[in-house]
This record gives sequence, C-alpha cells and structure tokens, in this order.
Amino acid sequence: MAEFMILIKGGEYDDHSPEEMQAVIQKFINWANRLREENRYKYADKLNDDGFILSANKEGKIVDGPFVESKEAIGGFYVIEATDYDDALEIARSCPVFDYQGSVEVRKIFDYSK
Repeated sequence: MAEFMILIKGGEYDDHSPEEMQAVIQKFINWANRLREENRYKYADKLNDDGFILSANKEGKIVDGPFVESKEAIGGFYVIEATDYDDALEIARSCPVFDYQGSVEVRKIFDYSK
C-alpha cells in the first residue's frame, strides 16, 4: 500500500444555512469514517479559508498574488492508503465534495524509504 493525498478544492457552500452546513460536514465525517472502517484513512484536516500565493517573477523577486480564489482554493486534505493510482482515484470519486460542485486533486506521497 502507498499513501496518497486527496486535496479538496472549491465547492459551493455559501448559500447554505447553518443547519445545511452541519449536514455537509456530516457527509464528510461519514466518508472519513467509512475510510477508517476500510483501513484506508491515515489523517485529514481542514484548512483556513484565507490564504496567499507567493511566486517568483522573472528577476527572482518574490511577489504576492494572485490571491487564492474560493473556486481554486484547497479547503482541506485527506491522506489515504491505496494500492495504486487507480485505487486512490476510485476512493476519491466517492468524496462528498462532488455533491457541491467541487473537485479533488490526487497525488501520491513520495516514499523516501525506497
């Protein structure tokens, strides 16, 4: 088994009432619990909504921006165990973010022991 990171991006949550947001959060909790039951879950966390992007210009000077837009922002991540990319993608396809027009990025975590 290898470790993969599922980066959670975007999602339409602004129009939800507090009660609806609780239901959204519960969907993610249920998904994580299912991954735990399957011994796939390693850890996860939510990121703050604010953030910044720093990049270097052609002269090598570090500059601010562009600023993180909510549609592109990484809202959180899950680290899971999977046999390969196909397996990790199958797990990612069941992520609740797709119910809210979000997306995921799946990346294999480099194994330094090899």
